[in-house]
Amino acid sequence: TIQENKDVLELLKAGSKQPHCSVLFDYRSGLFRRNTNLYRLKVVAQVLCARALYELENGENKQGLEDIFASMIVAKHIAELSPAVLDQLSGVSLLYWGLNVLNTGIVSGTFSKNELVSINSFLGILEQEWPPLHITLEKQISVLKIFIANSSLSATAHLVLLPHHGKEPSTLLKLLLRLRYWRNLFSPRRAFIARFVFLDSITSEMRKIEETAATQGKWNAEQTFSLYFQERIRQHHRRNHIPEIFTPRFTNGGLLFNLTKMRMLNCAALVAQHREEKGQYPANLTDFDARISTDPNTGKRWEYKVMGDAVSLRSPGPNLRAAYDDIIILLTRKGIAHYLSQKRRAARAE
Repeated sequence: TIQENKDVLELLKAGSKQPHCSVLFDYRSGLFRRNTNLYRLKVVAQVLCARALYELENGENKQGLEDIFASMIVAKHIAELSPAVLDQLSGVSLLYWGLNVLNTGIVSGTFSKNELVSINSFLGILEQEWPPLHITLEKQISVLKIFIANSSLSATAHLVLLPHHGKEPSTLLKLLLRLRYWRNLFSPRRAFIARFVFLDSITSEMRKIEETAATQGKWNAEQTFSLYFQERIRQHHRRNHIPEIFTPRFTNGGLLFNLTKMRMLNCAALVAQHREEKGQYPANLTDFDARISTDPNTGKRWEYKVMGDAVSLRSPGPNLRAAYDDIIILLTRKGIAHYLSQKRRAARAE
């Protein structure tokens, strides 16, 4: 499969080097219909991750890292520019694939000192550039605007001006809405414009929240991911009575997990780099950058244990009360061939 798609994979890598990508979306087909073009892009990027694993296993680390980085940049592009929440989820899942392959190389002790330096640099930049919440909201609302423009006003009024709870508003609520906006009752044009102004106010308010947080430097080692996202959503709800349809709830699950693992792998690469330079793993993480060595879900340093010629990093994940999303990274020096053979034997046994 990899050989048959070599040209397509190289085209995807070339695209990842561009400042951004754009995926065609059929707005007339409905608000939540899956983007088939994006689905194909996701599949090709997954094949690129498979090739990266194959390259690492065969000692082609340079090419493998290029493929991993390319797939994760595509994930970032999707999160930045694709409009629908389903597309955003595709970007998050693609990030997950890239992180998994990178995890395999780091934990098996495959990378050299220089390669670990490049990994640290890439992950640090990727985390900083991952789009904030208002980007997702902005793209989602763009889709809704076009959907409204292609639909009858009466059929979509409740989506825009009433809180959306996954069900049709009652007749009484619709009547109250009409009374509240009585000035627009006999002016379809003014009613249409009012809806667009309402949508623009949502994104503009969210942008202010994000920019204020950035200028105040609130996202630091003491600010956990869950608090960072939840606080912005709460502020957003307080300032605008947002329909649930606009709230990017998925960030509380898959995205937080992947951002946690991204930073955790960043720390793991630093630990492995220390091992390459000093001949042994560090006794603790106190000498490392506090931002990278801090678990973004607890505000404390990762759980770190040295076990002879291996170390483990652990995070309880975004859900602190459950074990299903715990992340454990066990750094060894067994080599990728031995590491993968053990994993494959375990998979066959299961």
